[in-house]
Amino acid sequence: MKIYTKTLLFLSTFSLLLVSFSCKKKCDLGTDVTSGDIKTNVLVVPKSGYLTANLQDSQYLITATHVYADQMTISVDGGVTKTPVNYNEYSIICYPTSVNCVAQFDRNVVIDDENETIHFKMKVTDCGNCDEKRYLENYYAIRAVPDSYTIKFDIETTTVE
Repeated sequence: MKIYTKTLLFLSTFSLLLVSFSCKKKCDLGTDVTSGDIKTNVLVVPKSGYLTANLQDSQYLITATHVYADQMTISVDGGVTKTPVNYNEYSIICYPTSVNCVAQFDRNVVIDDENETIHFKMKVTDCGNCDEKRYLENYYAIRAVPDSYTIKFDIETTTVE
């Protein structure tokens, strides 16, 4: 009986150590931040996914004349009710990205009417302890701007363990 108890104790201790050292730490990044000229009360919902996979950098501003303009809807009640985008009121910015399974975003948009530019800044903090990748299209509503505006993207990605 003594050998059985020692073996059981050894296996229990070994199993506990194995689990303790093989599990990856939980990565707590905090909450997302959205600021600047992004309409935080407006949720952009495409009619189908992966639209951004076909876009080029210069097409990340969706206005009334954009090829995907009719593929977008918005919601002001958290996604319960979706309506077509009123492009006299809103334009849409998108920036697709791939992140690990846990990520935190800090997004800021500044519209510069004098220079007809939009500065889109996004800091992504991503957990490096995850093997899964997620593709995010990142759609944001801003006030309506003319088609002639250009977007400057400033994207920073940091990986933490």
